[in-house]
Amino acid sequence: MQAASPGVQTEAVAEASREKREILGKAKSSVNGLLLDQVQAKDQAQTNELNEMILDADSADKATLAKKAVHGNSAYSPVSRWTISSDGQLQHSIDAGKTWQPVAVAEKVTFRALSANGPDIWVGGAAGQLYHSADSGGHWMQVKPEFGGASLSGDIAAIEFTDLRQGKVTTASGEIWITDDGGKSWRKQS
Repeated sequence: MQAASPGVQTEAVAEASREKREILGKAKSSVNGLLLDQVQAKDQAQTNELNEMILDADSADKATLAKKAVHGNSAYSPVSRWTISSDGQLQHSIDAGKTWQPVAVAEKVTFRALSANGPDIWVGGAAGQLYHSADSGGHWMQVKPEFGGASLSGDIAAIEFTDLRQGKVTTASGEIWITDDGGKSWRKQS
């Protein structure tokens, strides 16, 4: 077998490097709904290591690696942001607020309150409309707090979750609803 000339070898290395950059670009575009651009490495070596792991992984593992980078590895910190627009639409940014994308939660609901705690997102609006996502907005579930025969029906003005379990919803009329189990059960504070 004859060795490749230095010029051919350099072209092959450049082509392989270009292919890796292209694959990485595609991986950054979308890995099971998570963007690798959501993370900022504290150490460039850790970024390079994660990128190499993603390049070598199959598609199912890529999603796991991206989730680990976003949520489970202290070497990385998310730059994901959430807000409510002036017309009451939930919006999400994955570039630290430079650009915003609308998030579909429910039709014909105007949101006025938001709480984001890592991947745990709560939004509320008129007539007690309360929604929760435990996966960074991937899936939404309507939550209907009830206690002692009463239901949350007032316009939600504020939502505060200090962690994944402890939360408070306040209505425009001053009603306060408390949960200690992540919204599974509620009690109305007098």
